Amino acid sequence: MKKAAAIVIISATHFWLCSLVQKAVLAGTAASVLQGGPPLSTTLLFWLSRALYFPILTLHWVPRNWFPGDLIVVVLAANSLLWGTALVLCTAAVAKRIKKRGRSRPA
Repeated sequence: MKKAAAIVIISATHFWLCSLVQKAVLAGTAASVLQGGPPLSTTLLFWLSRALYFPILTLHWVPRNWFPGDLIVVVLAANSLLWGTALVLCTAAVAKRIKKRGRSRPA
């Protein structure tokens, strides 16, 4: 039950962060549309969004035309759920390995 709650919390946080970064990238791009190129801050936010959208959107696992308009939120939620599950399972595996390693050492 603790793992499920952790997955939900991490997924919700990831989804919120994705939405926040997406709005910031759009605002930065719109603000610099008449300039020669986007400023460094917008470029960094763009690369952060690519990292947050990994793997589903970055690797194009889902064609964009299957989810027109605001339906892309379904894909973003699935991506956030994947991130939450992966982070919780990886941290549980690392904690288990550390705990096992600590027991095997002689005192």
